[in-house]
Amino acid sequence: SYSLPASFIRAPKIISYGSSTEVLAMSNGSPIIIRNDKHLGIAFHPELDNISALHEYIFIGRKTNK
Repeated sequence: SYSLPASFIRAPKIISYGSSTEVLAMSNGSPIIIRNDKHLGIAFHPELDNISALHEYIFIGRKTNK
């Protein structure tokens, strides 16, 4: 289990997703990060809390996982 700050300012809420979608993070019982193949859904603003790990994953890490 890993904890990170998350700012939910007018962020969308993930209310449904398909069976092939992987939930990567939850908050209060709701998914806040999901992944489906090459698509990533994030229900908060990581840039407001200086969380660079998500940006590194999106822009650097995924290049090696094509």
